[in-house]
Amino acid sequence: MKRHLIYLPSSAKTGVEKDAYLASLGENCSNNILEHAKRAESGVDLVWGDPVLRLLRTEKDTGHISVVFYEGSLPDENYGSDHFSAGNLEINGLQTALVNQMIGHGIHIFPIENEQVYRNYGQAVEAFARNSGYECTQEALHDLRVASRYRDDYMIHSIERGLRPGEIGLLILGLYHDVVHRLPNDIELVFPTPMRHSDEDEKAIQSIKHFVDELHKSTSSMIEHEFSGHKERG
Repeated sequence: MKRHLIYLPSSAKTGVEKDAYLASLGENCSNNILEHAKRAESGVDLVWGDPVLRLLRTEKDTGHISVVFYEGSLPDENYGSDHFSAGNLEINGLQTALVNQMIGHGIHIFPIENEQVYRNYGQAVEAFARNSGYECTQEALHDLRVASRYRDDYMIHSIERGLRPGEIGLLILGLYHDVVHRLPNDIELVFPTPMRHSDEDEKAIQSIKHFVDELHKSTSSMIEHEFSGHKERG
């Protein structure tokens, strides 16, 4: 039975994380993807422009969602130690309001981060930001690529085990992750449907789709080159 996942991209990474991610793509980071990134970030701002939300047309639609996969901390700290604050990730007010709305409907909130995995990733980002010089940077870039990939792999695994057959899930996840195109084939990805079918709204959704596609292609090429080359060097 098919599973459905609505992808709601959240705010982009902070400056240093974004710069590190794009740098990690190396020669695969084309002007094309940079242009798509700018448009996608504007699209995210537009998608989050209406309070709670263009995504959810009616209360009835809200009730159809079984689980929310959430990158970051929960607004209520009473949900247990697994729900930690994800470092410098900024969760804006609308995202918190949306998660609170879901909690109010009795919908399960499923964190897709792991504290140790996130900490390792954060250390790799910091090491990259500190380093200078070609050799040092190449080592830092490799460590960053490994940490980023492992983090995204963990998220994919969390979604795969948290979304049951026949369920509809909501994924709140930043733009700079290679996750949505690597989900199992039985999970059908759904992009948010604007409440107002204006040209501006449609362009916002299309800009996000294009960027997600380009990011996946670039990241896949980088990973293939990086790890095949790393094995040869080893």
